[in-house]
Order: sequence, then structure tokens, then C-alpha cells
Amino acid sequence: MHTRSYLPVVILLACALPAGAVPLESKSLPPQLRPGAPAAATAMSTPAEAAYQLGLQAIVDNDLKAAGRHFEASLRHDPTSAKAMLGLAEVAFRDSRPADAGRWIQRAVAAAPQSSEAHASLGRHLAVQGKPREAEAALRKAASLDSRAVRPRIDLGDLLSGQGRQVDAIAFYRQALVIDPQHAGAHYALGIALARQGEPAKAQAELEQAARLDPRNPLPPMALARLHAGRNAPDQAMQAVERALALQPGLVDGLMLRGDLLAARGRPTDAIADYRKAAAAAPKQALPQLRIGMVAQADQPDIAMAAYKQALALDAGLAVAYNNLAMLALAHKQDLAQAEAWARKAVAINPKVADFHDTLGWVLRARGLTAKSLVALQQAAKLAPTNPEILYHLAAVQAESGDTGSARRTLKQAFSLNPPAAFPSMAEAKKLLARLGG
Repeated sequence: MHTRSYLPVVILLACALPAGAVPLESKSLPPQLRPGAPAAATAMSTPAEAAYQLGLQAIVDNDLKAAGRHFEASLRHDPTSAKAMLGLAEVAFRDSRPADAGRWIQRAVAAAPQSSEAHASLGRHLAVQGKPREAEAALRKAASLDSRAVRPRIDLGDLLSGQGRQVDAIAFYRQALVIDPQHAGAHYALGIALARQGEPAKAQAELEQAARLDPRNPLPPMALARLHAGRNAPDQAMQAVERALALQPGLVDGLMLRGDLLAARGRPTDAIADYRKAAAAAPKQALPQLRIGMVAQADQPDIAMAAYKQALALDAGLAVAYNNLAMLALAHKQDLAQAEAWARKAVAINPKVADFHDTLGWVLRARGLTAKSLVALQQAAKLAPTNPEILYHLAAVQAESGDTGSARRTLKQAFSLNPPAAFPSMAEAKKLLARLGG
């Protein structure tokens, strides 16, 4: 899951949260835009300020045209107003005009070079534009200009964490929490960074604090669920994901993780139901269909095959879907020519996966193409020389091709690698070795 810890802040041009996410807290917003805070101008406002406040209210109301008119009016009254320029940048950003947003931000920085907000907006804009080095410099400038500014410190943390620089990110999140210890977004982001840094106990504490501070947001319990799942604590993971889904029943990440947990508990029907809900909520995502296929493959081949085909219609680069379609066709003695085409597609997409070569080799064997099968299985064994199942497949084809000496050596290599429980075809391998004279 994406690790943004708060909503786009109006007039500060932040990156967007993932689809379906909700804000971590209203404290992330400027005071004038928090729920219940009046955005209308007071009697003491200047004309520029009055127009600016009306622009803020229009942003809250998601009326971009009105917001643009009000910010332009504010700027006419005060041509040096950096915050009106940032308002117009926000309108452009929300209206999918990033170049215009960038120009307004640059004007704001030029008009108010000591404005932390202007430099912070510039940093966020540069990050969105894929310029991390320049973004970092702008955000550091914003933080240096205001020792009490929380937002640029969190943004710096997010930027650095995304680059794998967790130690530096953690330092900025902690700076933000010194300024505002009750900032749920900062606790959340710190928890994510600590988890990435390999400190799960500390990460858990921060994520639980985020959940306490913002109990209506599903992101902290969702992150806790992933943390527990990664620590092989499925019961705790299930409790946390249930909390997230109680808050936001259509949260795709939550449905997917709960499906994974249910599948691991041997509840494929319930798992598929969750994956289908995720697919309905995110119809352009291939992963839910892929998961349906994987869970249904053992006992519901028709459902699995349909799901894999749907996944490929959404993402033609899913090599595992092609591979698994080939395995299904082989297992159920369907069109082996089509199975070969699927298996070759998987190998072409990712030629370094031993299992894909293994599937291709086993399909070619079923088609009676022993020499081609041998080539594919030799490549599989080269890529995974300690996989006993692949070695057994290679030995079987070596024996069928008349090379009994190589087959015997390959089988002995397979038996020496793993205990019997880790070798699904060990019984067949033993029979083959016995026929070859042990």
C-alpha cells in the first residue's frame, strides 16, 4: 500500500492518496479548512483576503471554477499574494493541469522567497513530476524556513522513505511529532518507515497510536494487518483487517488481504468471495482475478481458468497467469497446443523463472516432444538446481530419452536435497529410480 499519510492539503499541493483511502485527520488541513471552521471573510478582511477566503470555501465545495475566479480576484487586489498564487496552483493541480500548477508555484516562490508554504508546494510539485532531488531540496528549504512547520517534514519523510532512505525519513517524522505529538499522519508514516527498517515492535506502537488518534480511518489498522501478516501472526492480522473493513467495507487492500488470510486458513470459498468484492470495487485491477484463479485452481478449474483469462485481459504481462493456464490445461487433458502456447508466453515474459520452464517442459513431454521437453527442463534445473520436483521432471524425461545414467544421477541429486515432506513427487521418483536400478 502507498504510504502517504494524509490527504492533499488545499493550497499546498500534496500527492494523492491511493484510491479508496480516506484522510488520516482533519488536523492535516490548514486551520481555515478544518471541519466546522468558517471560510468566509470577516468584516475586518481586506478585499484580497475576502476573495481568498471565498476561494478556499470553493475548494472545500469542490467548485474549481469558482475557486479560480476568487483566487484571481484576490490576486487583482494584491498582485504579490503568494497564497492566492498557491490557490490557483491548487486549482490547476486538481484540474489536471500540472504545468499551470508549476508555473503558479514558481510565481509564489518568487513573490515570497521566505515562505515555507511556497517552498513546500514546490517540493511536492517536483516530487509529483518525478524530480526527487529537486523536491528534496525545496522541502528542506521549507522546513528550514519554519521550525514549527509539520507538513514539509512529513513530506520529506515520505519522499525519503519512498527512496529506501528509512533512517533519514524516520528522523523527519520524529521532528514532526516533536512539533505536534498528536499528528496521526506522522505516527502512521513513522510506523510504515519503521516496519520497512525492520523494527516491527516500534512500528506496531506507532501504528496503534495513529489508530487511537484517528479511529475512523482504515489505513492504520490496514497497515497493522500487513505488519502482523508479515510477522506470521495471522490471527492478529485478521483482527486488524476486520477493523479496517468495518470502517471502509469496500477497501480493496483490505478485501485482498482478508482473502489471502482466509485462503491460508483453508477457506477458499470465503477467500474467493472477498476477491470478487475487490474485483467489483476495482474492476480495472488484475490482481483480484489472479488470486481467484490461484485459490480455485485445485478444485474449481473452470472458475480458475476464467479468472486467469480475465486477469490477462486486464494485464497481458502476467506471466504466472499464462503458466497456470498451461498447468490447468495439462492437468485436465485439454488443448495441449494451447497449453504450450501459454507456457511459452510465460517463459517469454519472464525467462528467469525456473517453474515456467518446468511447466513448458512438462507440457512438451505430454505432447510427445521429448527432445524439446528435455531442453526446457534442463534450463529449469539450471535455474533451480536445488528444486527436487524440477529435478524429478528432468530425470523422467532423461529416462524416456534413453539416458538412464543421467536420469539416475539426477534422481539421486533430488533425493539428497530435501526431506520427503518437501518433495511432492517423491513416491513416483522412488519408483523411477527402482526401475533404473537404483
